[in-house]
Amino acid sequence: MSVPLINTQDQRAMKAAFSMLSFPHKYFANPANITRLKTMFEGHDPAERLIELLNESQLKLANHMDFSSKDAEGYKRIKSVITDQTTNYVNVQSELRDDTSTTLTSAGIDNLISNVNMNVAELINNQQIKLNNGELDSGVVSEILDTAWVVQHFALLAAGTLRLEAQPDGSLIFKQMESGILTPTWFGDSLEYLSLKAATNAIASFAVATHQNEELMGESIQGLHARVLSIIPQHWRLGLGSRTLELFHEIADLVIFLVNVVQRKEIDKSEKPLSKGEVKRMIRQYPERKGLLKTYELIREFQKKNKPEDRLFDIRNGGLVLGPLKLVRGLIQQMEYFALKKQGPDWHSLLEKEQTRFLLDDLIKCNHLDVLEFELKPDKFDSSDYPDLRLDVDFFIRDKSINIVYAVQLKHVTTDTEAGLKSWFKLIGQEDKKLNTGILQLERLDEVVNNSSSAREYLIENGLTKDEILNLKPIVVHNIGSLDCITLHNGICLYDLYTFKKVLSGCWGSIEFYQNGYYESSFSKKNVNNSVDLSNPRNVIDAYIGEARFTEIKHFDGAKNITRSVMINGIKISAEGIGV
Repeated sequence: MSVPLINTQDQRAMKAAFSMLSFPHKYFANPANITRLKTMFEGHDPAERLIELLNESQLKLANHMDFSSKDAEGYKRIKSVITDQTTNYVNVQSELRDDTSTTLTSAGIDNLISNVNMNVAELINNQQIKLNNGELDSGVVSEILDTAWVVQHFALLAAGTLRLEAQPDGSLIFKQMESGILTPTWFGDSLEYLSLKAATNAIASFAVATHQNEELMGESIQGLHARVLSIIPQHWRLGLGSRTLELFHEIADLVIFLVNVVQRKEIDKSEKPLSKGEVKRMIRQYPERKGLLKTYELIREFQKKNKPEDRLFDIRNGGLVLGPLKLVRGLIQQMEYFALKKQGPDWHSLLEKEQTRFLLDDLIKCNHLDVLEFELKPDKFDSSDYPDLRLDVDFFIRDKSINIVYAVQLKHVTTDTEAGLKSWFKLIGQEDKKLNTGILQLERLDEVVNNSSSAREYLIENGLTKDEILNLKPIVVHNIGSLDCITLHNGICLYDLYTFKKVLSGCWGSIEFYQNGYYESSFSKKNVNNSVDLSNPRNVIDAYIGEARFTEIKHFDGAKNITRSVMINGIKISAEGIGV
């Protein structure tokens, strides 16, 4: 892949793209933004045409919207896709490519289109739209969504991910800047889906296994309990280290409450809140769990701070009921709040140190790997020729099986309420956000080792050869599963920590089985001690998809077969193989 997923070096474009994604309903109605974009795209005829179209459309649609935070009379504020059934307003048309693989079923295609339509519908969440005789005008709502959908693609155009072409019939079409540029994002989303699905199934299975069951848990159910308790350490890419142990009681308490409310809603079909009085009775029954009440109050405290759609638990009659947020995402957010309260505002930095130790201790066990535990920073060599250098390598990994050395920067990222395009633009594209910082710390690595004899001498003293130094592969390792196998500028690759570790160690994943009260899990590992080249993410994706246990996502890139389109002021705007 020669083209980076997004061009993070062009901060003007990054800021414009993020602003478009933040305000997809009104960005093009702002004259200052139009002036800025015309400068950025001067001489790009299709883009200039589309800027005018979107400007005209959003100026008109602004008359049907109120962007204030206060509820306006005569307007309806859209709460959620489910509550307001806003997928009914999505008017984006989808066509399947003629050469689509016959193994991609119609059900798979329908599911894919349904998911992306759900994402489109979410674009009007929390927006106020004018009522017409007390009802929403479906045509206006569809037009708002159509335009916002095109704005998302324009953001990707600004970021360098897409290109825009004019067709002979006057229509406009977005295409990938380079074939396969979006493949890693689809793969990361699919792999994260499998992980979240497994964790959610574990919670649901444990709820079923322990429902109205007063008996002591058998060995199998204890294993399932352990699996649920491990969801947080797994998300944090940790073993049972000090950070996890310090929060173990909060994890265990949270699991008790979550399983309880899941049982009430999904099994008992009851919305009876879990009350403070019930928690006190739990403590009387199990005096050793005296911390339950404090955990309960912290949960209420945190959930009240969240928007209603971002709650794992809703507060009803003072008690807890299951909220709308997906279980695992909500579980992680709540645990991050516990960590903040117990370990202080710098808890994630402390976590990074433990993550690094956990990762390296596992990799040290691999005979085909050398773990080189030293840093490369400006204070380690004569960097006087680089006054603003931010270079920072946490450690190096030598893979002897393929003769490659990786220069690694590890970052822990806290969970964000934003998702999708906006989320990864924020994390990667916004200057000095956590992952962007990691990118900035590695982007001049090649320049330094090629031009600084002092840096090379330092690296040689610490065990690298000259040939290895001139061919270092920069990697940013993190804990965001959906941002996996991504190529950026200057050879920098982004990897989820687990993917990085699994590929290097040859341990590709686990297989879980739960049926009729019996739970079992096992890990799969290749017999050969050689790795896949992590500096070429496509190789990693191919290796994963070649594994039998990942057949469920073998069509993870199904979006490449679909062209979607809308009409804006009589002009057809299409997006080929993009999946938005």
